[in-house]
Amino acid sequence: MSEVTSRKFTSVLPQNLSNSSPLSGATTNHVKSTSALAARPVRGEQPGRKTLETKTSVLLLGNYRPTLTLARTLSALGYNVIITLEPESVAQFSRFVDECWHSPSINDPPAFFEALGEFLRKRPDVSVVYPVLEVCLRHFARHAHLLPNDRLYVKTDDETIATCLSKPKMMALAAEVGVLCERHVEVSDYAALRAALQTIGFPLIVKPSNSSARMGTRKAVIASSDGELSAALPEWPEGHSDLIVQTYVDGPRINLYFAAQNGVPIRYLAAEILRTDEEDGTGLAVDGRTIELDAEIKSIGDRLLGRLEYHGIGCIQMLRDTRSGKYYFLELNPRIAGNHAVPEHCGLGLGPLAIELAQGAAADSNLRIGPAGKRYVWTSSAVYRTWTAARSGRIGWPAAVRRLAATIGAAAVADVHMNWHRRDPVPALAEIGKRLPFIRRVRKHYSKRLKRIVD
Repeated sequence: MSEVTSRKFTSVLPQNLSNSSPLSGATTNHVKSTSALAARPVRGEQPGRKTLETKTSVLLLGNYRPTLTLARTLSALGYNVIITLEPESVAQFSRFVDECWHSPSINDPPAFFEALGEFLRKRPDVSVVYPVLEVCLRHFARHAHLLPNDRLYVKTDDETIATCLSKPKMMALAAEVGVLCERHVEVSDYAALRAALQTIGFPLIVKPSNSSARMGTRKAVIASSDGELSAALPEWPEGHSDLIVQTYVDGPRINLYFAAQNGVPIRYLAAEILRTDEEDGTGLAVDGRTIELDAEIKSIGDRLLGRLEYHGIGCIQMLRDTRSGKYYFLELNPRIAGNHAVPEHCGLGLGPLAIELAQGAAADSNLRIGPAGKRYVWTSSAVYRTWTAARSGRIGWPAAVRRLAATIGAAAVADVHMNWHRRDPVPALAEIGKRLPFIRRVRKHYSKRLKRIVD
């Protein structure tokens, strides 16, 4: 049985959603940097305004970085925000989250979707269901029959999701529309992996064909020699049916955040990742900046989204070769991006826009481009990963000190922090508390104080 934990506020003051639409008035080529929290109404009873019990509720499936930004944005638009409560998550500490659903683990899809269907039938006020986790999207089509059909599920179509989540399919599609992909071979056992070395050569990168899977704790392994590869992958990684072996491209990773309507792009924001939580540049971004949308990046987005007839939001990832300046396709994530705080800070309004696109609302056809020059950081992850890398011996302490200094310097000048916001500081402090024993005890105590079970 699932349970709901609630932190009910005395009142929530919903704004007029049609006036607050991210699509209204979209006639300029660039949008100004805005913050949804800046327009957050003051809580308190006022005549003629709805209370929590009469509001439209949105259920966010998945509790990690973008969940927090979505909760802040959608709460500011007047939604009653419900999130899933998961181990080591922090979004439930946000003052903009109204309820937490104690769901089964998404790692057991049948149990999760059966409980989700039961929960939705008990809660007719939950009119919008917003999958955040990629793994949830991956299993949605197969278990959709367990869910009521009178709700709005905020996602692109199932066929597009299946294509995007398959790296081999997406690389074939990219090549079909003239987007560069480095040489690659799909392998299904260790012998085939070793044989692929003759085709690909060094340096190379090995990664799962399933975009949401990891090899142990790593998203990918980079090797410049047979010895490095053997040390990193002495045997076939457990839990994988196939892997991709690909020529390594030396250069920064570029993210293209987007929204598209029936294959036509209507929002773009380009960003360059400066540092990740891994020493070799794989892993999750912890430091980056938005950049100008040059003609080649735009062309790649236009071709891929047009071929897919994409309808919704997502993020295209590519690499820019340091030597040639050419862009090579990496993947297309058919979901809200991990660093969703960046496009929202830059005024694209992708979170609410995804809801309107799922509703079939006709959007303004003018392309809006987010501004360049915005720095963003994920400080807690950068510090923790540097500390663990130094303690495990993957990097020396002098290198760790340099990385920590760079992290502090970036945090001091950043325009956007993934979790921290001065009007909603507790989630960021709770994330730090996951790493430090003393604060972890305080976090546990505070968590108990926040919760009460309701029917």
